Amino acid sequence: MIDLQIHTTASDGRWDLEQIIGEAHRKRIAAIAITDHDTIDGWKASQLAALSSLFWQSNIGREHQGKEYTDRFFVDNLVVIQGEEVTCRYSPERRYEIHILAYFLDEAVVAGSTLAQHNERMIPANYGRAKWIIDRLRSKGYTISYDDVVHSVSNAHALTRDYIARWLLKHNEPRLREEAARFAPQEPFGPALVRNVILGTGTDFYAPIDAFYQPQCEFPDMAAAVRMILDCKGVPVLSHPGRYKFLKHEGREPESHRATRTLRVVSPEQAEKESSSISPEQLMRDLIRCSNGLAGIEVYNKRHKPKEAASWLARAQRHQVLYTAGSDFHGEEGDALGLPAVSGDILQNLYAAHKRVCDVRKL
Repeated sequence: MIDLQIHTTASDGRWDLEQIIGEAHRKRIAAIAITDHDTIDGWKASQLAALSSLFWQSNIGREHQGKEYTDRFFVDNLVVIQGEEVTCRYSPERRYEIHILAYFLDEAVVAGSTLAQHNERMIPANYGRAKWIIDRLRSKGYTISYDDVVHSVSNAHALTRDYIARWLLKHNEPRLREEAARFAPQEPFGPALVRNVILGTGTDFYAPIDAFYQPQCEFPDMAAAVRMILDCKGVPVLSHPGRYKFLKHEGREPESHRATRTLRVVSPEQAEKESSSISPEQLMRDLIRCSNGLAGIEVYNKRHKPKEAASWLARAQRHQVLYTAGSDFHGEEGDALGLPAVSGDILQNLYAAHKRVCDVRKL
């Protein structure tokens, strides 16, 4: 059993590293990856030192079978891969938000890199977007306060739309239930529905994160994010591709970025580019091209229904790219660590992909 997408309290997860490792041990998971949003704080050296005192009966360290590693560590038989989930946009013209997972990051290599700079710039961007969303919610009569929300989180990387949705639901449940019954009667009521229906793309409360990035700095698109990860000798993997509403599938039109036009003035030509659909096949081709075939996709994810996972697996195999599996664990009610039905070959293929990246970086 493995789980290659896990979020801790270093971003918007509810469990800290100690709790996650304890649960992984209990479930006898072979490997996990810590992939917090735009930060490596969840697995830095200070965290490893703290673990050594907490799990004093365990064999904790970076040495395994006579080899020393700096991009992963070991707790007895559990492999902990050091990673991150990088926020970016599809392209400068198509500002759809996407996430790229990065595996096998080395703290010393990340320090001073463009990836580290991006992580720092995301802190004020997260605060800025959260304030914009919350101010608009307050103007429409929702019970929510920016100060209350900010004081309830431990770090800026926790200020995601998922977190705001959970906070909004906790303090506005009767109103949200009524709105959900009108706008999404077939969907199960909960934080995910609030995020997608109330705060999702195309709503009055959606704001693309790049609108709050430092004005003098270019917000990374998919190609730039992939380069940042490869420059750190990491393996880039597109996170939960089935989640992106901008993709055009048969029988489903992509959602527009109506809120984008609220934030800035765009030309008719620019608006047409942003509203144009992207097919899954085009996504695959663009990912392969910008990574020179070194990137992969996350096929198995709790957000993917079995039919979706099968479709993405077929695409990965057809294009001969790496595919991975992650639960997208946040420690929320209903979350479960580990994906028991996933083949162990995925982990070995990820190791092989990392070797290819390192070999290319040596050239």
